[in-house]
Amino acid sequence: MPRISKNAKNALFFAAVIYILLAAVPFTALIARPGRTSDKDRSQESLPEKALKGGFYVREHETGTVKFFSDSDYVFGVVASEMDINAPDEALKAQAVASYTFALNRKIKNRLNGSFGEKNPDISDDPSVDQCFITRDTARQRWGDNADENEKRLDSLIKAVEGKAVTYNGEITNTVYHSISPGKTLSSEEVWGNAVPYLVEVESAGDLLADGYLSREEIPAADFEQKMISAGAESIGEDKSAYVSSPVYGKSGSVLSLTVGNKEFSGSDIRKIFSLRSCAFDVSFNGDSDSFVFTVRGYGHGVGMSQNGAIAAANQGSKYDEILKWYYPGCDISSGY
Repeated sequence: MPRISKNAKNALFFAAVIYILLAAVPFTALIARPGRTSDKDRSQESLPEKALKGGFYVREHETGTVKFFSDSDYVFGVVASEMDINAPDEALKAQAVASYTFALNRKIKNRLNGSFGEKNPDISDDPSVDQCFITRDTARQRWGDNADENEKRLDSLIKAVEGKAVTYNGEITNTVYHSISPGKTLSSEEVWGNAVPYLVEVESAGDLLADGYLSREEIPAADFEQKMISAGAESIGEDKSAYVSSPVYGKSGSVLSLTVGNKEFSGSDIRKIFSLRSCAFDVSFNGDSDSFVFTVRGYGHGVGMSQNGAIAAANQGSKYDEILKWYYPGCDISSGY
């Protein structure tokens, strides 16, 4: 029998160890699990079974209470709150997918640290932070005599797009949306200062004919001055018409900046100070009424999908996936989430 060298013995020993380890580990454990961002992300393994199967922990922002809802019940509550139930089917489907994707995006970010549940819910029902949400009971109360019909229809539409999400290069996207654009959606860079490749300007001509596209706010000069002083501007001078400079506009008609007194403000700053419907506005001084007048276009931050634009597109025959791909250019509609 030939003599086995020392190196060969070592090789045989390590091979035997590897064989034993492989035999002890189930084959399924060696396969990457779907839905993981990477094999290194082990935070999901500590989640309860119902969370692994889906669903969202939702914080009610007025009371602080946290409840768990299934995917379908959560999406139902968002769509019922965010869009008119009389909207066309394809617009409601687009809203359902956008709402589900938005919540998934929040859920992924909030669970990366491994905590979940009441101490760290996936999302809130505060529209100033996340998106609106109401329970089925609340939706049925709002719908009154049409509750059964509306609930059945909305459940059917949500079922038709179940598990579908908007992705960009395989990643779940941040599908922000708004009510009415100024006629063209705004880029995330223009509004929030961070460029996102799928949150860019796109045409949304259907918004131009929307109810509520134009709004008007008239602020007495004394009130206007007081609010601006509180925000850091100097007092108004003798020439009130010179107190506000001509705005600098972005590509979509939103105000990028304007100077009030000696201080520069962004359009978003002014929108917040005076509770305007959007940051796409004109402002002028009216000497007859001694007031400053805002003429505002659109409603909401203007980034991502326009809900009114989605309705207009659906009325013209566009399918839900076409609507989503238009408002989130470069994105795909992926299944299995």
